[in-house]
Amino acid sequence: MTRGEVARALGAAGLQVEDATRAYRPAEAPGFATAPRVVIRAILPDDPDHGLIVIYEFVDPMAASAAAEAQASYVASGVGRVQFSNDTQFVIRTLGSTALFYAWSPAVSTDPRAAAIATALETVGVGVPVPG
Repeated sequence: MTRGEVARALGAAGLQVEDATRAYRPAEAPGFATAPRVVIRAILPDDPDHGLIVIYEFVDPMAASAAAEAQASYVASGVGRVQFSNDTQFVIRTLGSTALFYAWSPAVSTDPRAAAIATALETVGVGVPVPG
C-alpha cells in the first residue's frame, strides 16, 4: 500500500518510480536496520545514482512511529549525521504500519528534481520531524 501511495505522490509531481536495481542501505537506527524493507527509486535521468526511497514494514502503526522517531533522532545525532553530507535533508514519514525514508543533498544531487521528490513525499502519511 505504501509503495502505491509513494508512486501516486511522485506521479502527481511528474516523477516515475521503479524498483531499485542495486543494493542500498542508508545509515539507520536499530529499528530501521532490522525491519523488512523495500527500496524504490524515483527516476532522475540526470542523477541515476540518487532518488532512492526506503519503505520499512513494522508490526503495527505504533512500532512504525517509534522506529521513525528513533531514525529522526539518529540522523540528527553526531553518529548518524556524519554519515551524510552536511546539507542533507531528510524526509521521514509513517503510513499505517510502514515508515519511509528519503535523504537528499542539494550539493550532491545533480538533478534538480531531487527536491521535488522530497516535496511529493511530504503528501504521504504523517511526517516525523528531524530535530534541528
